[in-house]
Amino acid sequence: QQVDTQQMELARRNLNKAVTMDSTSAEAYFQLGLMNFKNQHPDSAVTYFRQAIRHDPKKPLYFLNLGVAHFQLKQTDKSIPAFRSAIALDHKLVIGHVLLGQALVSEDSLAAAQKSYETALTIDPANAKALRGLGFIHLRNQNFDEAVSVYKMSTSSEPKNADGWAGLGQAYLGQRNLDDAEAAFRKAQAIDPNNATLKRGMETLNKARGG
Repeated sequence: QQVDTQQMELARRNLNKAVTMDSTSAEAYFQLGLMNFKNQHPDSAVTYFRQAIRHDPKKPLYFLNLGVAHFQLKQTDKSIPAFRSAIALDHKLVIGHVLLGQALVSEDSLAAAQKSYETALTIDPANAKALRGLGFIHLRNQNFDEAVSVYKMSTSSEPKNADGWAGLGQAYLGQRNLDDAEAAFRKAQAIDPNNATLKRGMETLNKARGG
């Protein structure tokens, strides 16, 4: 409750008191990990998440957050096994498959990442994050027709996400469909004019049109 109301120092004191009273309290360690992560201290968060896992290794959420903390620290080699552990405990954990896909993409393991996104979509076919991830892989593999199809589904599922529209624009560019690319980029621009993918796409579009 104190964390929710931004009383962070009080929350920290009470959580530390809980750990002092019961050094095996996995939930207290986990909450301390979340606090450190929210305060931009992922290295400290990792320590607390590992303590939580040591005392309760059956909670997928603990492994999931450990993986996210490692990923933020650019320790992908440690985030991937953490995500896989979360999934092993709950195979229907969609966000686990999505995050694993993102980590695998960062390692350039596109085939494995594609499987992770596709698994997420068998559980939740409209999951916009998984659709965008799959669309990105199709773009990287220059499968532009498939990329257009997947990004269309992502924008339908989450129409106010600039990344989806920017990705769709990139896929249309790959098809040399410049008018539809521009329309998609304009929609991304209306949502987030500073989107990096949008900026690159507009530069490519202008060059394609001789601008």
